Amino acid sequence: MSNFFNAIGVADMEKVHSAMIAWILDDANDRKHPNYAIGKTNFSTLPIEERSKLLCEMFNVEPTGKFDTIRTHVEWNDIDIMIITEKDNTKEIWVIENKLKSSEHLSNDDNGGKIWQTEKYVRIINTHDVYKELDQHYILLSLGGDKARYSETEELLRKYKHHEWKSLTYKNFEEYLSKVLDIQSYPLIDEYLDAISHLSTELEEFLNNPLAHPDVFAPKKTKEKKAKLLFEEPLKENVKKAYYILENGLETIFQKEFLKKIVDNAQLKTLKEGMVIDEDNGTAEFDYTIARFDKDANIDGNGNLLFQIQFQNGAFKVVIIHQNYRNNKPEHFEDIYGNKDKLDGKWYIIFNVLKNNCGEKNGWVLHKAQNIEKNDNPKPRISFTKNIGSDWYTNIDEFKEGFKEAVKFAESILDSKDIKGDKTHIKTVLSNLLT
Repeated sequence: MSNFFNAIGVADMEKVHSAMIAWILDDANDRKHPNYAIGKTNFSTLPIEERSKLLCEMFNVEPTGKFDTIRTHVEWNDIDIMIITEKDNTKEIWVIENKLKSSEHLSNDDNGGKIWQTEKYVRIINTHDVYKELDQHYILLSLGGDKARYSETEELLRKYKHHEWKSLTYKNFEEYLSKVLDIQSYPLIDEYLDAISHLSTELEEFLNNPLAHPDVFAPKKTKEKKAKLLFEEPLKENVKKAYYILENGLETIFQKEFLKKIVDNAQLKTLKEGMVIDEDNGTAEFDYTIARFDKDANIDGNGNLLFQIQFQNGAFKVVIIHQNYRNNKPEHFEDIYGNKDKLDGKWYIIFNVLKNNCGEKNGWVLHKAQNIEKNDNPKPRISFTKNIGSDWYTNIDEFKEGFKEAVKFAESILDSKDIKGDKTHIKTVLSNLLT
């Protein structure tokens, strides 16, 4: 544990990475710059020429020479890093959304609706009295090169300037930072560079050979495994690698990146474009929303019930889940189950019919909300689950076949006479998932 950043366990801490990147870029830490915060730190960061070069390379912007000033702000209006540069009295805005541990998610907008985070941040900048007039640059920083969910509709283009969100991996950032560190050594930055290099290397090795890292897929055994590894002396190379992943809590992050890779390798392009990578109890999952319904089982793009295919820890699920599942209220439960004493909701009846006719005969097991009879506020979700095995990550073909079976099972739910509305579009979506 010789590396300072590894020692304090920041490998999976997005906010610490954001703060460090902002620190590296800001004038306040450059002893040669007029804006240097005298007496505030014993460490010094890069001179303005190198920081200017680093910033332009990160955003893939043609170098414009040295900026006069670079000022950074962390967590400004929920934006991970917001940077203001000035050159020849001309200012520009640079926005970094950092997604190391999590994936981009929907956020509340001012009208009570939901929008992607990247769109929200573009709106924040473009509704600011001063910033909206400035040239703007946006990147989404992640381990695996995530693409921004933000898409520029005609309506948004009329409101704002053109805003292209570019993708940047931590590996890219490591390479750019390495270039500007060739000239001189900066102890704290050198330590940070070593830490992110270690992270990128371990992820790459894991993705190339997941079988060599079985602990990534067994998070419940993490504590006992860590305790055992402490007694492995001397530390062999494979033990060091295992301990690094466990020590820094990287299992979930690595699982998420592996889910993306296995979907890529299975060539399920439509799934890749629509899935959202999330986690539950420390285990990665993907959610693919096929359609929305209202509580009466009518197909409605604005309904609160999500009809999804999910995958987690070797199990496919076909799910009806309330959009506020994680912040559920009694009325959300009633949307799916109806009266708690009678359990007479439309969706509950449909799923029970499926169970009796075709569900469990084909290996799909019906799961009601946990502790539905005892819990005062059970989770508003019904799911059918089918396992493809604990070693699912070793067989892409098995994963692909399991997904196709989940799609066909979802189709059987749509075929229910109790579901109202035009099913044509949804059937097309499901067909596209199988091609």
